[in-house]
Amino acid sequence: MELLLICFSFWILHCNPANADSIIHIGAIFEENAVKDDEIFQLAISDLSLNDDILQSEKITHSVKLIEPNNPFQAVQEACELMNQGILALVTSTGCAAASALQSLTDAMHIPHLFIQRNGDGGPRTACQLNPSPDGESYTLAARPPVRINDVLLTLVSEFHWQKFIIFYESDYGK
Repeated sequence: MELLLICFSFWILHCNPANADSIIHIGAIFEENAVKDDEIFQLAISDLSLNDDILQSEKITHSVKLIEPNNPFQAVQEACELMNQGILALVTSTGCAAASALQSLTDAMHIPHLFIQRNGDGGPRTACQLNPSPDGESYTLAARPPVRINDVLLTLVSEFHWQKFIIFYESDYGK
């Protein structure tokens, strides 16, 4: 999750250029059964905030909202509240219905959205098919897409013209 947040932070900076000494406020919406995703998110934010090599003059703050599983209406309500607080990006761990609603909202508001897929029993992977944005600009990145992870990483590397990167991956939880 930390690697994804680092990539996500660079994506945020690419989409919303930050001024020196700026604060990057990231919102997070997790289903109540996504306890591990919430813990990993909190740890990754803490690690990023303490690491001056990654974000020299930016500081990361975050707000977390918990929602009932399979409740897209509540997910959108919480996302709107987070947007009113001034978030620059959204990290979510939800089922497909909430993810689809949040994708529509974040695409319309041009807010980067890192989506961590969940299935009904709380497992980490499901096969959500997100709809392409009508204008062709997608602001949602699925962290556990139904395609092979190397295809996703190759797209990221080629999009940002990265020369080096490190992957931390927990194989037991990522399956």
